[in-house]
Amino acid sequence: MDSSGLVTEMVSMNCAVKLTFRNTASFLGVPVPSTSLDLSYSKLNLATGIITKLCQSRKSQRSLTVMVKGSRIPLYEGGAMLSSLNGAPIQPVPFILKFMLR
Repeated sequence: MDSSGLVTEMVSMNCAVKLTFRNTASFLGVPVPSTSLDLSYSKLNLATGIITKLCQSRKSQRSLTVMVKGSRIPLYEGGAMLSSLNGAPIQPVPFILKFMLR
């Protein structure tokens, strides 16, 4: 049941997203502000993570791992196509990862 007492399927997500930032500029570093990542399925946000603020120096590369988590998200009728066998999905699940860096 969700918090209002409605019976529905619930999903929890805990995953890691690995990103690589590369600055090819010869003279300037690039500041990257704190940004949120949203993982969604069928227009329903299932999990969120945060990229912390960083400054990428010139001619450098950095890999980041961002934890993306969601707990007990109600699917209502949005999860009708999701099914699993012993906790593993039966078919591929089309997730969308959204974030914007300025």
